[in-house]
Amino acid sequence: MVYEKRSTSIAVLSLTVLTLLSPMFVGASAAKVEPTQRPYRMYIGGTLAPDYGHLYGPFGACILIQVSVTWTPPDQYLFIGISENETGPFVGHLWLGGVAYEAFGGLDMYKNYYILIWSPYFNTKDITYYGYITYWRPW
Repeated sequence: MVYEKRSTSIAVLSLTVLTLLSPMFVGASAAKVEPTQRPYRMYIGGTLAPDYGHLYGPFGACILIQVSVTWTPPDQYLFIGISENETGPFVGHLWLGGVAYEAFGGLDMYKNYYILIWSPYFNTKDITYYGYITYWRPW
């Protein structure tokens, strides 16, 4: 797995500018702000024949999971879903057009979740997809 941590320098810069411009803090140094949520990114991809899928996970201690993928050919459907079990049931959406973004929020951070990328049985061609899963942890 490949993980990527996002920078929080924009939030720190904004707080620094606001703090230094405030008349109450003129001449005072700005306090460093630590983020309360941390995003991690996992790159995904592969080729799927009709009625085949790839399962990713488990993702534990998450409060939000985002999936962003592109695929070819764009005239084929792609399902992106989430479940608390490896075997389902999976809840999600069917996408058409070669680009999809799915966000699953309000997750229980004490449970594990699995993401399914599936080529439905009624597709007529293999799908090649790539993208990433971003998951947010509260620490």
